[in-house]
Amino acid sequence: KHYQMLVNHPDDPQKVSMSLVGGTVVSAELQPPLTVRADRVPVLPEHKHGVVDPLSGFLIPMKPGAEITPELCTRVIPVFDGGGRFDITLSPGAAATLDIPGYKGPVVTCPVRYTPISGHREKKNNVTYMENNRNISVTLAPMAGKPYLVPVTISIATLIGDIRLEAEKVDGLT
Repeated sequence: KHYQMLVNHPDDPQKVSMSLVGGTVVSAELQPPLTVRADRVPVLPEHKHGVVDPLSGFLIPMKPGAEITPELCTRVIPVFDGGGRFDITLSPGAAATLDIPGYKGPVVTCPVRYTPISGHREKKNNVTYMENNRNISVTLAPMAGKPYLVPVTISIATLIGDIRLEAEKVDGLT
């Protein structure tokens, strides 16, 4: 599996190219590389095993035909993003019904917690803020014919403001 990300920001461009096999990072390139700093938590070899890339982490497995319940949220997603390792912990939330073009049916909203593992700077305000952040959630819906749920809404409070990504129309959901 190959993961690529390109950020075209004039002040902070970034490129990630990463390959994983069976949950193990076999290659990862981050441009520009993380700046060496005394307070940066080192990325150890074990932080690159048993992980998913940030995009695959959004696919939440479920049994085909299973009922959409808050318990589907009970999981920890171990993510490696090319520069660092972190956990995304989903907790049981609330089941509801979504009605948007292309989909009308059950969804579940999961509270989310971020736990940095490595690659981050320990005492940075943004890291501490996100680690203590109680205002992150994801709403998941079933994908037609697939054994997983996908995000239809992601909501994140940040130090510079709130981010909300919301599907207005969906193709391919059940």
